[in-house]
Amino acid sequence: MEKIGIVRIIIEEKQDNCYCISSKDMPGLHLAGENVEKLLHDIPGSIELLFELNHGMKVRVGKVVPGDEMVKNTPQTLDRLMWAFTVMES
Repeated sequence: MEKIGIVRIIIEEKQDNCYCISSKDMPGLHLAGENVEKLLHDIPGSIELLFELNHGMKVRVGKVVPGDEMVKNTPQTLDRLMWAFTVMES
């Protein structure tokens, strides 16, 4: 599997314990809900679906591991507000 890139996710806490997830790297990726863990669980499938719908590509998504050459200077999580996911051809 060839790595396509990294999708960085921004998590914002809104009113009434609602969290919103978006990404400048993946236009159209928007999720919202009260449970951050469930939202984080739903991100890989959402990225995979958007790649298929927008680019006709089947991809697999996983969390970035420390030491990844594309994010050497960026930790996997930054204060629970930013996460990064790897995208690979399926």
